[in-house]
Amino acid sequence: MGAWGIGNFENDLGLDYLFEVEDNLNIDYLIGTIKSGLKEDYLDSDMASEALIAIELIAASKGNPSNDYEVEDNIRKFVEKDLKSQIKKEHLVLCEMMIDKVLDKENSELYELWRESDDYFADWFDAIQDLKIRLK
Repeated sequence: MGAWGIGNFENDLGLDYLFEVEDNLNIDYLIGTIKSGLKEDYLDSDMASEALIAIELIAASKGNPSNDYEVEDNIRKFVEKDLKSQIKKEHLVLCEMMIDKVLDKENSELYELWRESDDYFADWFDAIQDLKIRLK
């Protein structure tokens, strides 16, 4: 059964990325995901979903997890101990830039897909804005 909800931890693409994170428990992997997305002129939904999970983990490391935050114990330990101490201001700037890119109505496939679902778009948009707030 597939998962597709407004939360970043409620979709298959994001959840698949968590399996990759388990094999790469380091900040460079998360920031690399975000930087890869920022390099793209047009952000596809897969890359956006992965970057949003990376950003969610960074927000969780700052003590601000989302309501749907659910990860394996080894990821949780990494987030709470290792990642927390490695976050720098420039990482947060990259996260904010990526969120802005995800919300770019001209160049984000994920934005377009959610825009097509009129009933859920506002909730999704608010969830992404909430992520930006939780980074502060």
